[in-house]
Amino acid sequence: CAGLLLSSLLASLLLEGKEGQAAGGVYSLVDEMVALSPAWSPEGGAKSQGPEAEKAESDLAAFVQTLGQNEERLGRILSCADAPWRLNGGELPEEHSPLWASCAFALWCLLKLRPEPSRLANLRLALPAVCQVGPPRVRWLAGELLLMLQLKSPSQLSDGGQFGSIDAIVDVTFQESSALETVLREEVEHTRQSLRADLEQNQSVISSQRQLTEERQREVEIARSAWHRP
Repeated sequence: CAGLLLSSLLASLLLEGKEGQAAGGVYSLVDEMVALSPAWSPEGGAKSQGPEAEKAESDLAAFVQTLGQNEERLGRILSCADAPWRLNGGELPEEHSPLWASCAFALWCLLKLRPEPSRLANLRLALPAVCQVGPPRVRWLAGELLLMLQLKSPSQLSDGGQFGSIDAIVDVTFQESSALETVLREEVEHTRQSLRADLEQNQSVISSQRQLTEERQREVEIARSAWHRP
């Protein structure tokens, strides 16, 4: 997969001088993947879009599952996800850092893989902060991943021994809920504004087409009523 390859190269700092170009390509791919196969799309949701869309989503889902079928492959994805702060001395970098593109692709993969919370314990601790300072697409994907993790019952978290006592679980859950509420509200508002912009653009196109049609009709009427017509 080109996305995972570029993300791994970015996370390995092997694209000196070409990080920005590679990051732009990864972001574009992430946007395409999110549009083609949203993390929370219902099973069989592509059926309503026709057999080609259904097959494309099915092939993509099958491919993504192969990316995390063993610990080594999952570890590669996780190394892309935490690259922004792991390679920055434990601090989150600025939004323009190319490493965020690597993180974005990895987060989308994890949303589609849906691994057990115990396998994401270290990454989970950083997600609330990522929801606050990451680029928009990364913030939204991190929020969706937090939502997925929060849907797991407290008993599963406790059995996994990720956070120790129940008090620790409650504290982590509160931090995650606060970050989740903020980032999902932002994502919904962005979607609403995008839909409004698309609607206004469509209305503008319709209006232009209508004016063009009316002008053509007037030209036909003038031609029919020409003075030299017998």
